[in-house]
Amino acid sequence: MWLKTYLIITGIGAFVALTMPWLVIIGSFLIIPGLILASMPTAFMCGVAFALFRLLLGNFLSRVPLNVMSGAAMLALFWTIPQPGLTLARGMRASLKEPDIQARAPIALKGDILLARPFEGRCDALCAVLLKTPGVTSVRVQTLRGHSNSCAGGEVPAPTQGVTLSAMPIIAQLGAL
Repeated sequence: MWLKTYLIITGIGAFVALTMPWLVIIGSFLIIPGLILASMPTAFMCGVAFALFRLLLGNFLSRVPLNVMSGAAMLALFWTIPQPGLTLARGMRASLKEPDIQARAPIALKGDILLARPFEGRCDALCAVLLKTPGVTSVRVQTLRGHSNSCAGGEVPAPTQGVTLSAMPIIAQLGAL
């Protein structure tokens, strides 16, 4: 009975918080009502997971062990869900701590170039300059999530049309790498 009541209350609160977010903002001025409304969707999802685990384990356990195991399974589930993203973020943070690599001589750019960007996968001014560099046949811009765009040597990217590009400063910077 208590679980049904909990799910009904948090379900209504989650519905209100998600369909009327301005109520959460207004409630934030009173601090406690805003915190309660803001936490309702999370509380509802935890309750649903707890109820599902309780339903699945109900044939094997009873009362207190059932509630303890259901709670532990729910915590394990919600701990496991963000782990892939946390692993990626830790790897990105570790790569930021690595020292810069200095080349002994300028690096000649030729062939197919891969630009790895954290968020945006569009071909921008750097991409256009690389395409105009002698010896570069194509540039592929790839984000961390795997989205990529490719531009061949004869194409001028849309965001840079009508923009005067100077290749020398950027190529000098790339050569210093």
